[in-house]
Order: sequence, then C-alpha cells, then structure tokens
Amino acid sequence: MMNIDTEQLVNQLKDADPQKRFEAILELKSFHLPQFEGSDGEIRRSKAIEELKQLRASLATVPLIEVLSNDSKKPNRSMAARVLGDYGDPRAIEPLRKCLDESDFEILCSAIHALGQLGDEDSAPRFLSFLDKSYDRWIRIEAIHALCNLHYLPAQTILREMLKDQDHTVRYEAMQGLVKLSRHKGSEIKSDLIIFLSDPDETNRQLAQQWLEIIEQDERV
Repeated sequence: MMNIDTEQLVNQLKDADPQKRFEAILELKSFHLPQFEGSDGEIRRSKAIEELKQLRASLATVPLIEVLSNDSKKPNRSMAARVLGDYGDPRAIEPLRKCLDESDFEILCSAIHALGQLGDEDSAPRFLSFLDKSYDRWIRIEAIHALCNLHYLPAQTILREMLKDQDHTVRYEAMQGLVKLSRHKGSEIKSDLIIFLSDPDETNRQLAQQWLEIIEQDERV
C-alpha cells in the first residue's frame, strides 16, 4: 500500500497543474502513520516511518531532483530541496549545490538547509560566506544551522564576531551555534556567555543565563 501511494505521488510530480505538484511534494515530505498499540508501539511506529522514508527516497529522489532543477514554480523547487534533505540520498548533493548560486531567497535557504542535513562538508566554505551581514537574516541563520550540523569548527571565529551583530536574532543563533559547536563544553564558551549577559536583547540575556546555569551544574557534578 505504501509503495502504491508513493508511486502515485511521484506521478503527480509531473502534473501540469503546479499546485498539484506542490501538494505531491508536501505529501512526500509527510509521514501519516497511525499510532501503534502496545508497549513497544512507539518503537514500531518509528521503524515504520524510517522504512517509509527509505522507500520514498528510492522512488522519489530522482523525480524530486527534476523538480528542483526544472520546475517552473519557485515554491515547488524550494520544497523539493527540503524533502531531498529529509530523505538523505547523496544523489541530491550536486543538484543542491547548484542552487547555492540561486538569487531566490526561498530556494537558497532550502538548499543550505538540505545540504546541512546531508552532511555535505565540501559546501562548508560556501556556508561560511553566507554568514556575511550583506545576506538576509534567514540565509545567515540557515548557514549557521548547516555549519553546526557539520560540526564545522572553523566557523567558531566568525560566530563569535556575529555576537556583536546589529540583528538580535542573528546574535541569538550565533550564540546557540557556539554552544552546539562546543558540544556543551563549558570551558570553551563560558567567557562568551558571560559577555552575552550584557546583550541589549532580553531574550539573548536569558539564553546566556540559562546556559551558564547548565555549565555551573555540570561543573559541580
């Protein structure tokens, strides 16, 4: 049954109606499975979702790459990039890399996100370039997330510079990025967090306080 449903969705990717193509992409991204009964129900459900993901990746990756590369509608291309990142098929890496040269905001953000999920370390230098303040806030944030997914330690220097950025959300994400890259080793980021306690934004100050408390608790153990 799952195989039939997936094949139907793959065929719908070729529909002349762009809205129907978009709906097919959304369905390929979703995993609608009922709750499994029994004490091990959640484990069995997680296993079924993973099997469905693998099935869809085997059947839908190439058609989704076609959508990513050639669909006439930018939202379809952007969503296809997101799904390809979820599927984790390395065949999508090269087509997604080409999207890093896109001018469209949504496609670029989705490509960065997907390549980070796919663990494409060769794209890390491009991700670093997207941290520059000349780029849109959300492109910069997606780049932070991708670099953290790669655990790309050379990003730490730039992230520390971004703690002084004019955009409070960028500062927040940069601090979170430093925390993730440190693998929660307090000695590496404690001084950054102490400085961040003076951030103009209350949410950022709260973030710093929360992590300092966690570090202090870990140090007492």
